[in-house]
Amino acid sequence: MKALRWETVDGYYSLIGQEPFAAYCSTKLGYPPVDAPLFLEQVHSGMIQVAPVPRGTPGDGWVTDKPGLWVAVKSADCCPVFLLDPTNRALGLAHAGWRGALARVQLNALGLMAQLYGTQPGDLLVAFGPCVCGRCYLVGEDVAGLFPGFAEKTPCGFRLDLAAFLASGLREQGVSPENIVASPSCTMEDPNLWSARRDGYRGRIWSMASVRA
Repeated sequence: MKALRWETVDGYYSLIGQEPFAAYCSTKLGYPPVDAPLFLEQVHSGMIQVAPVPRGTPGDGWVTDKPGLWVAVKSADCCPVFLLDPTNRALGLAHAGWRGALARVQLNALGLMAQLYGTQPGDLLVAFGPCVCGRCYLVGEDVAGLFPGFAEKTPCGFRLDLAAFLASGLREQGVSPENIVASPSCTMEDPNLWSARRDGYRGRIWSMASVRA
């Protein structure tokens, strides 16, 4: 097992134990010291882009093996998924809401990493960035019905465990459960994280990753 863990540094989250990569998530209290990250026009899809691409390109995830190139996704309850391949020095980063999860966005990133860089699921390290947890993510019956086994009916509606669904798909592809690290905090429970459901559209969490030069 790799000693992956999230730590708070200067107000933002840093993923520790994942050489040769750098991976961060911003909060309301701090933004990582990253210059000129690449952004996508996120559309809640399963589309993955190979970095770099022009600004405004649609998609909800990246793959790259280029050292020193920062890729980023934004979220505010959706789940950022970091896919790190230390054997081939390649990474993926995906933005997974419930629509992206159904479109297999994290598995599409894994598949493209396998195709381009030779990534083997058993070598992969996976970390979920801050997202809404299964206790707080209330959805309607129509959405809950799309996630059998991962949505629980309660008096308030249906609670969806999005991270558990994403992790299950990765395990089915051969990623070791010991190499999957949970979100450091729930966006709705932690007031220092942006939550679209709680805060509206006032801010976003930026998740960023790079292969170290």
